[in-house]
Amino acid sequence: MPKRVQSSIVLLLMALALALALGGCTSVPAPTPVSSVPTVPVGTPTPAVAPVTYTVQRGEVREALQLKGRVAAALDQDVFAAAAGYLRTLHVKRSDHVTSGQLLAEIDSGTVSKQLEQAQIDLRALERATLSTQRQRSLAVEAARFQLQNAEDNLTRLKMPPSPEKLAVAQAKVDKARSMSESSSNALSAAKTNAQFAVERAANGLRSTQDAYSQIVWANGNRPLEELDVPARTRQEAARRAVDDAQRAMESAQITYDLAVTNERSAIELSQREVQLAQQEYDLLLAPVNSFDLRTAERAVSTARINLQTVMAGLDDPTARSRTEQLKAAITELQAEVDKAKVYAPFDGVVAGIGVQVGDKVAAYDALMNVIDPTRLVIVVADIGAQDLARIAPSQPVMITLGQAPDATLLGRVERIPSTQGSPSSMVRNDPLLRISFDPAGRTLNIGDVADLTIVFRNEPNALWIPPAALFTFDQRTFVVLQDGAQQRHVDVTVGIRSAERVQILSGIQAGDIVVGATDLPTPSP
Repeated sequence: MPKRVQSSIVLLLMALALALALGGCTSVPAPTPVSSVPTVPVGTPTPAVAPVTYTVQRGEVREALQLKGRVAAALDQDVFAAAAGYLRTLHVKRSDHVTSGQLLAEIDSGTVSKQLEQAQIDLRALERATLSTQRQRSLAVEAARFQLQNAEDNLTRLKMPPSPEKLAVAQAKVDKARSMSESSSNALSAAKTNAQFAVERAANGLRSTQDAYSQIVWANGNRPLEELDVPARTRQEAARRAVDDAQRAMESAQITYDLAVTNERSAIELSQREVQLAQQEYDLLLAPVNSFDLRTAERAVSTARINLQTVMAGLDDPTARSRTEQLKAAITELQAEVDKAKVYAPFDGVVAGIGVQVGDKVAAYDALMNVIDPTRLVIVVADIGAQDLARIAPSQPVMITLGQAPDATLLGRVERIPSTQGSPSSMVRNDPLLRISFDPAGRTLNIGDVADLTIVFRNEPNALWIPPAALFTFDQRTFVVLQDGAQQRHVDVTVGIRSAERVQILSGIQAGDIVVGATDLPTPSP
């Protein structure tokens, strides 16, 4: 109860007590200290105080909270960098539209960016070198596997008896070599014989031309050619040329014969070697395994296996692997530090404000700018008392009157209650605003528009009510001073809903009764 009301009631109490002491005509006991609000026991009123009376009425009584709010974006977030430093770059300006994840600003991260770049270069170089080494070692592994396979195949061949198919193939090679040798020998022998016959014919021809020449020379008297007449000389020269031609034919036939003899000899030697090789291959298939060859083949397999294991072991380079892991870990840490110096848009929206300039020194997690999503609006309320806040619950209905349309009432609901869960050491930030969701019903609203809000907790449309000035509490009693004709008496009442102007009466009095209230309170509206 206001102090003015308390003072008036105390004065009234003192006046009544004085009247009782002088008159001695009433049985009302002396007042005891009030438990909550000073009240006035019934007695003879002091002439200086004119009582105010009220008629008990029926009407609407509701318990409601009146608030003032403003239109705001549902998504409204301050963005910041996780690193401290000087602001190097602003990529946006106020009112710019941004998309989720867009780079908005960068803090100068000093040498961290250069360290990151160098670490990435070192990693790429190491990976290229490692890849080249791995390729070379992979080729070495393939070569070692091929060598091992050959050694195993050779050992298997030595241990396994020849198959009938292999023996048949080898025998066929022998037969073919012999057949070809005989055919070649026969053909070359015939050629040699023919060449020999040609030599004999050439020799006979030579002797015949020599005899004919001798006869002509004898018939010419063995005289020199210059002494002979023309016909004789012509016959003798022709005979001489015939001898020369026969001599050359003889020499050519002899050369052909000698070549035939040589070819026959060479062909026979070659065919005999081929027959021998084919026979050796056949005999090798039938020959028993030589113990020395077997041991040699087994050692070759063991050596090839060891070589393969050695080469495969070299595929893993612990030093290169360790260095690669170190560089990757360093890059991850440096990238995290670089990312801390970058500010990204948390969602699609508009830059509502920027609080810094390029070159400003900023602390980690200090707000640099504000991003909002203007596509969905809410109403926010600040400065709500703890007692009022304790009565508000999520999804609670709220009646909204916008400043631009005071005659229309919209219905909203409590979307979020102010948060007080953060702490100086926590990354969770307090949200001190009460947020009300609503449907603008097609109205074009601006951020910051004023709204009157009413949250009704309880409502009784046809309640029996009196003004708060007519309700008293005394000695743990709640009562009214009922005007009963010329007399006044205390009547205990049960109270329901209370508001600033009306108090619901559940029992004790009825509509039309006259009650007495405090004198210095304003008369409530009917």
